[in-house]
Amino acid sequence: MNETKIGWNKLRNYFGLKPRSRANDQQGDNPLNEPPSESSSDDEDGTSVDRSLSPSNSNDQDKGKKKKKARTNGGKYGFDDYASAPTHFMKVEGYQAGDDCPCCQRGKLYPGEHRKQLRFSAHAPIEVDRYLREALRCNRCGQEVVARLPQGFTKWTPEAKSKVVLYKTAGIPFYRLHQLQSMHGIPIAANTLWQHCADVWNDGAKHVFGELL
Repeated sequence: MNETKIGWNKLRNYFGLKPRSRANDQQGDNPLNEPPSESSSDDEDGTSVDRSLSPSNSNDQDKGKKKKKARTNGGKYGFDDYASAPTHFMKVEGYQAGDDCPCCQRGKLYPGEHRKQLRFSAHAPIEVDRYLREALRCNRCGQEVVARLPQGFTKWTPEAKSKVVLYKTAGIPFYRLHQLQSMHGIPIAANTLWQHCADVWNDGAKHVFGELL
């Protein structure tokens, strides 16, 4: 005789009894107990399923999280993205707030929304400034009085040396940086660039690296 597989809950439903659940197992097999919570239910084969972990509930939780706003301008950058750039405020020439309108001659001018404009320019990686120091020579003793340089003057500023290091660590060799400087009309020998990069290492970077080991 072939055996027929019948689920336990299906058999209980057949006799008019409540389906079994884990809560019923703990409280006893009394059909008058309270029904199980909505968060869990049993399938026909008696296995318990947690409804709180269903995909619909997880989607509702994901909707509640704040999503990061995607850029809608095609990846381009606007005026406010360059907050560290120098800002030049251009005043209206010949007019100020409170003057008569030059168009209708009836109304008064008042401050409106500023117009924003960007201007991009290019410079050499390393800039150079020339100083001409005046010298006055005595026609009797031959002594010279020479104009002083600005306080704290150094031929190579720390910013310039650090910039050489940044270009080197970014993958630009010294000879290529020399070619780039020559294209801008400010040639600097490759061995000079190497020497200043070594100075940065000896002056401070070597000691910092040693402390990190």
